[in-house]
Amino acid sequence: MNTNLTKSNTGELQKLLVDFYTLTNMKICIYDSDGKEVSFFPERFSAFCGRLREDARMDSMCKECDLGAIERCRRTGRAQIYTCHAGLTECITPIIVGSSIRGFIAIGQIRGEKSIKFTGKNFDSKIRESLLLDYEALPVMPESRIEAAAHVLEACASYEELKRFIDDFETDIEGRIEEFVRDNLTENVGVERLCFEFGFSRRELYSVMKRSFGCTPAEYVKNARLERACRFLRTTKKSISTVAEECGIGDYNYFSKLFKKRYGISPREYRKES
Repeated sequence: MNTNLTKSNTGELQKLLVDFYTLTNMKICIYDSDGKEVSFFPERFSAFCGRLREDARMDSMCKECDLGAIERCRRTGRAQIYTCHAGLTECITPIIVGSSIRGFIAIGQIRGEKSIKFTGKNFDSKIRESLLLDYEALPVMPESRIEAAAHVLEACASYEELKRFIDDFETDIEGRIEEFVRDNLTENVGVERLCFEFGFSRRELYSVMKRSFGCTPAEYVKNARLERACRFLRTTKKSISTVAEECGIGDYNYFSKLFKKRYGISPREYRKES
Protein backbone atom coordinates (compact mmCIF):
# COMPACT_ATOMS: atom_id res chain seq x y z
CA MET A 1 0.00 0.00 0.00
CA ASN A 2 1.34 3.44 -0.89
CA THR A 3 0.31 6.64 0.84
CA ASN A 4 1.29 10.28 1.20
CA LEU A 5 1.51 9.80 4.97
CA THR A 6 4.19 8.08 6.96
CA LYS A 7 2.19 7.90 10.18
CA SER A 8 -0.93 5.85 9.35
CA ASN A 9 0.70 3.33 7.04
CA THR A 10 0.24 0.48 9.51
CA GLY A 11 -2.34 -0.72 11.99
CA GLU A 12 -6.09 -0.92 11.62
CA LEU A 13 -6.38 1.14 8.45
CA GLN A 14 -3.97 -1.03 6.50
CA LYS A 15 -5.68 -4.13 7.81
CA LEU A 16 -9.02 -2.79 6.59
CA LEU A 17 -7.73 -2.24 3.03
CA VAL A 18 -5.94 -5.58 2.91
CA ASP A 19 -8.94 -7.46 4.31
CA PHE A 20 -11.30 -5.80 1.84
CA TYR A 21 -9.09 -6.78 -1.09
CA THR A 22 -8.63 -10.31 0.24
CA LEU A 23 -12.40 -10.80 0.42
CA THR A 24 -13.35 -9.11 -2.85
CA ASN A 25 -10.24 -9.16 -5.08
CA MET A 26 -11.08 -5.52 -5.86
CA LYS A 27 -8.64 -2.63 -5.70
CA ILE A 28 -9.56 -0.19 -2.93
CA CYS A 29 -8.34 3.37 -2.52
CA ILE A 30 -8.86 6.47 -0.41
CA TYR A 31 -9.12 10.05 -1.68
CA ASP A 32 -8.90 13.26 0.30
CA SER A 33 -11.69 15.85 0.10
CA ASP A 34 -10.18 17.34 -3.09
CA GLY A 35 -10.20 14.02 -4.92
CA LYS A 36 -6.47 13.36 -4.54
CA GLU A 37 -5.63 9.68 -4.08
CA VAL A 38 -3.77 9.27 -0.78
CA SER A 39 -3.80 5.51 -0.13
CA PHE A 40 -4.54 2.33 -2.05
CA PHE A 41 -4.16 -1.45 -2.06
CA PRO A 42 -2.79 -3.52 -3.71
CA GLU A 43 -1.44 -1.25 -6.48
CA ARG A 44 -2.46 2.06 -7.97
CA PHE A 45 -3.32 0.68 -11.42
CA SER A 46 -4.01 -2.75 -12.83
CA ALA A 47 -1.82 -3.74 -15.79
CA PHE A 48 -4.66 -2.74 -18.12
CA CYS A 49 -5.30 0.67 -16.56
CA GLY A 50 -1.60 1.42 -16.25
CA ARG A 51 -1.00 0.68 -19.92
CA LEU A 52 -4.13 2.59 -20.95
CA ARG A 53 -3.05 5.68 -19.04
CA GLU A 54 0.30 5.78 -20.79
CA ASP A 55 -1.69 7.45 -23.56
CA ALA A 56 -2.15 11.14 -22.63
CA ARG A 57 -5.67 11.35 -24.08
CA MET A 58 -6.79 8.19 -22.27
CA ASP A 59 -5.19 9.40 -19.03
CA SER A 60 -7.13 12.66 -19.32
CA MET A 61 -10.38 10.75 -19.89
CA CYS A 62 -9.66 8.51 -16.87
CA LYS A 63 -9.09 11.53 -14.63
CA GLU A 64 -12.25 13.16 -15.96
CA CYS A 65 -14.27 10.03 -15.09
CA ASP A 66 -12.84 9.90 -11.56
CA LEU A 67 -13.40 13.60 -10.84
CA GLY A 68 -16.90 13.49 -12.31
CA ALA A 69 -17.85 10.62 -10.00
CA ILE A 70 -16.34 12.40 -7.01
CA GLU A 71 -18.35 15.55 -7.77
CA ARG A 72 -21.58 13.52 -8.08
CA CYS A 73 -20.74 11.81 -4.81
CA ARG A 74 -20.03 15.18 -3.18
CA ARG A 75 -23.27 16.67 -4.51
CA THR A 76 -25.53 13.79 -3.45
CA GLY A 77 -23.64 12.63 -0.35
CA ARG A 78 -24.23 9.06 -1.51
CA ALA A 79 -22.30 6.21 -3.10
CA GLN A 80 -21.96 6.23 -6.87
CA ILE A 81 -21.61 3.09 -9.01
CA TYR A 82 -20.61 4.02 -12.54
CA THR A 83 -18.93 2.78 -15.71
CA CYS A 84 -15.71 4.46 -16.80
CA HIS A 85 -14.97 5.38 -20.41
CA ALA A 86 -13.05 2.09 -20.88
CA GLY A 87 -16.07 0.04 -19.76
CA LEU A 88 -14.85 -0.88 -16.27
CA THR A 89 -17.08 -0.62 -13.20
CA GLU A 90 -16.14 1.74 -10.36
CA CYS A 91 -17.79 2.67 -7.06
CA ILE A 92 -17.07 5.59 -4.74
CA THR A 93 -18.68 6.64 -1.46
CA PRO A 94 -18.12 9.67 0.79
CA ILE A 95 -16.32 9.62 4.13
CA ILE A 96 -18.39 11.90 6.34
CA VAL A 97 -16.95 13.36 9.54
CA GLY A 98 -19.59 15.24 11.50
CA SER A 99 -21.73 16.81 8.80
CA SER A 100 -19.03 17.39 6.18
CA ILE A 101 -17.48 15.20 3.49
CA ARG A 102 -13.80 14.88 4.39
CA GLY A 103 -12.79 12.28 1.83
CA PHE A 104 -13.87 9.35 -0.32
CA ILE A 105 -13.27 5.61 -0.41
CA ALA A 106 -13.52 3.75 -3.71
CA ILE A 107 -13.21 0.42 -5.45
CA GLY A 108 -12.52 0.19 -9.12
CA GLN A 109 -10.86 -1.20 -12.22
CA ILE A 110 -13.48 -3.99 -12.15
CA ARG A 111 -14.69 -5.88 -15.20
CA GLY A 112 -18.39 -6.59 -14.68
CA GLU A 113 -20.41 -9.32 -16.37
CA LYS A 114 -22.40 -6.69 -18.27
CA SER A 115 -19.47 -4.38 -18.99
CA ILE A 116 -19.14 -3.08 -22.54
CA LYS A 117 -16.19 -4.96 -23.97
CA PHE A 118 -13.09 -2.85 -24.54
CA THR A 119 -12.07 -2.97 -28.23
CA GLY A 120 -9.02 -0.69 -28.32
CA LYS A 121 -10.08 0.51 -31.75
CA ASN A 122 -8.36 3.87 -31.32
CA PHE A 123 -4.92 2.31 -30.84
CA ASP A 124 -2.49 0.88 -33.35
CA SER A 125 -2.41 -2.91 -33.68
CA LYS A 126 0.60 -3.56 -31.41
CA ILE A 127 -0.69 -1.47 -28.50
CA ARG A 128 -4.24 -2.72 -29.01
CA GLU A 129 -3.05 -6.33 -28.79
CA SER A 130 -1.29 -5.67 -25.46
CA LEU A 131 -4.28 -3.76 -24.08
CA LEU A 132 -6.69 -6.54 -25.04
CA LEU A 133 -4.50 -9.15 -23.34
CA ASP A 134 -4.41 -7.05 -20.15
CA TYR A 135 -8.15 -6.47 -20.38
CA GLU A 136 -8.90 -10.20 -20.75
CA ALA A 137 -6.69 -10.87 -17.70
CA LEU A 138 -8.97 -8.77 -15.49
CA PRO A 139 -11.26 -10.99 -13.37
CA VAL A 140 -14.93 -10.80 -14.32
CA MET A 141 -17.22 -9.93 -11.41
CA PRO A 142 -20.96 -10.68 -11.31
CA GLU A 143 -23.13 -7.61 -10.76
CA SER A 144 -24.45 -8.99 -7.47
CA ARG A 145 -20.90 -9.22 -6.12
CA ILE A 146 -20.11 -5.65 -7.17
CA GLU A 147 -23.27 -4.38 -5.47
CA ALA A 148 -22.43 -6.34 -2.31
CA ALA A 149 -18.92 -4.87 -2.30
CA ALA A 150 -20.41 -1.38 -2.71
CA HIS A 151 -22.60 -1.93 0.36
CA VAL A 152 -19.58 -3.07 2.39
CA LEU A 153 -17.68 -0.03 1.10
CA GLU A 154 -20.36 2.25 2.56
CA ALA A 155 -19.88 0.55 5.93
CA CYS A 156 -16.12 1.03 5.65
CA ALA A 157 -16.66 4.76 5.09
CA SER A 158 -18.08 5.07 8.61
CA TYR A 159 -15.11 3.27 10.18
CA GLU A 160 -13.59 5.48 12.90
CA GLU A 161 -9.99 4.56 12.06
CA LEU A 162 -10.60 5.69 8.49
CA LYS A 163 -12.01 9.01 9.71
CA ARG A 164 -8.93 9.49 11.90
CA PHE A 165 -6.72 8.76 8.91
CA ILE A 166 -8.47 11.50 6.91
CA ASP A 167 -8.11 13.95 9.80
CA ASP A 168 -4.43 13.04 10.19
CA PHE A 169 -3.87 13.52 6.48
CA GLU A 170 -5.48 16.98 6.52
CA THR A 171 -3.43 18.00 9.56
CA ASP A 172 -0.28 16.56 8.05
CA ILE A 173 -0.74 18.53 4.83
CA GLU A 174 -1.32 21.80 6.72
CA GLY A 175 1.78 21.27 8.81
CA ARG A 176 3.91 20.34 5.81
CA ILE A 177 2.80 23.42 3.88
CA GLU A 178 3.47 25.68 6.87
CA GLU A 179 6.94 24.18 7.35
CA PHE A 180 7.87 24.31 3.67
CA VAL A 181 6.81 27.95 3.27
CA ARG A 182 8.57 28.95 6.47
CA ASP A 183 11.82 27.27 5.39
CA ASN A 184 11.77 28.73 1.88
CA LEU A 185 10.54 32.31 2.27
CA THR A 186 13.67 33.78 0.68
CA GLU A 187 13.05 31.73 -2.47
CA ASN A 188 10.34 31.76 -5.12
CA VAL A 189 7.46 29.99 -3.36
CA GLY A 190 4.86 30.32 -6.09
CA VAL A 191 1.97 28.13 -7.12
CA GLU A 192 4.04 25.98 -9.46
CA ARG A 193 6.64 25.31 -6.77
CA LEU A 194 3.99 24.34 -4.23
CA CYS A 195 2.19 22.10 -6.73
CA PHE A 196 5.45 20.32 -7.53
CA GLU A 197 6.45 19.94 -3.88
CA PHE A 198 3.13 18.46 -2.73
CA GLY A 199 1.93 16.74 -5.91
CA PHE A 200 -1.17 18.91 -6.29
CA SER A 201 -2.83 20.24 -9.39
CA ARG A 202 -3.46 24.00 -9.31
CA ARG A 203 -7.14 23.34 -8.53
CA GLU A 204 -6.25 21.01 -5.65
CA LEU A 205 -3.72 23.45 -4.21
CA TYR A 206 -6.15 26.38 -4.23
CA SER A 207 -8.82 24.21 -2.60
CA VAL A 208 -6.47 22.99 0.15
CA MET A 209 -5.21 26.51 0.87
CA LYS A 210 -8.73 27.94 1.01
CA ARG A 211 -9.99 25.20 3.31
CA SER A 212 -6.92 25.08 5.57
CA PHE A 213 -5.85 28.73 5.69
CA GLY A 214 -8.75 30.73 4.28
CA CYS A 215 -6.69 32.37 1.54
CA THR A 216 -4.92 31.83 -1.78
CA PRO A 217 -1.35 30.44 -1.97
CA ALA A 218 0.03 33.89 -2.87
CA GLU A 219 -1.78 35.52 0.05
CA TYR A 220 -0.50 32.87 2.44
CA VAL A 221 3.13 33.34 1.36
CA LYS A 222 2.82 37.14 1.46
CA ASN A 223 1.35 37.03 4.98
CA ALA A 224 4.10 34.65 6.15
CA ARG A 225 6.73 37.05 4.83
CA LEU A 226 5.17 40.06 6.53
CA GLU A 227 4.80 38.18 9.82
CA ARG A 228 8.50 37.30 9.70
CA ALA A 229 9.27 40.95 8.95
CA CYS A 230 7.35 42.01 12.06
CA ARG A 231 9.32 39.57 14.17
CA PHE A 232 12.66 40.77 12.76
CA LEU A 233 11.71 44.41 13.25
CA ARG A 234 10.79 43.75 16.88
CA THR A 235 13.69 41.51 17.85
CA THR A 236 16.69 42.57 15.70
CA LYS A 237 18.55 45.71 14.72
CA LYS A 238 18.84 44.66 11.08
CA SER A 239 18.27 47.40 8.53
CA ILE A 240 14.81 47.48 6.99
CA SER A 241 16.25 46.64 3.57
CA THR A 242 17.97 43.58 5.08
CA VAL A 243 14.73 42.55 6.80
CA ALA A 244 12.92 42.83 3.47
CA GLU A 245 15.51 40.64 1.72
CA GLU A 246 15.49 38.02 4.47
CA CYS A 247 11.71 37.82 4.17
CA GLY A 248 11.90 37.18 0.44
CA ILE A 249 10.92 40.68 -0.75
CA GLY A 250 13.98 42.18 -2.40
CA ASP A 251 12.44 45.49 -3.46
CA TYR A 252 12.54 47.87 -0.48
CA ASN A 253 9.82 50.18 -1.83
CA TYR A 254 7.50 47.28 -2.63
CA PHE A 255 8.13 45.80 0.82
CA SER A 256 7.26 49.11 2.50
CA LYS A 257 4.10 49.41 0.42
CA LEU A 258 2.94 45.87 1.31
CA PHE A 259 3.77 46.37 4.98
CA LYS A 260 1.87 49.64 5.27
CA LYS A 261 -1.12 48.22 3.43
CA ARG A 262 -1.26 45.28 5.85
CA TYR A 263 -0.51 47.05 9.14
CA GLY A 264 -1.42 50.67 8.47
CA ILE A 265 2.05 52.01 9.33
CA SER A 266 5.49 51.87 7.74
CA PRO A 267 8.14 49.33 8.82
CA ARG A 268 10.14 52.15 10.43
CA GLU A 269 7.13 53.33 12.43
CA TYR A 270 6.35 49.74 13.45
CA ARG A 271 9.87 49.31 14.82
CA LYS A 272 9.63 52.52 16.82
CA GLU A 273 6.32 51.47 18.37
CA SER A 274 7.44 47.94 19.21
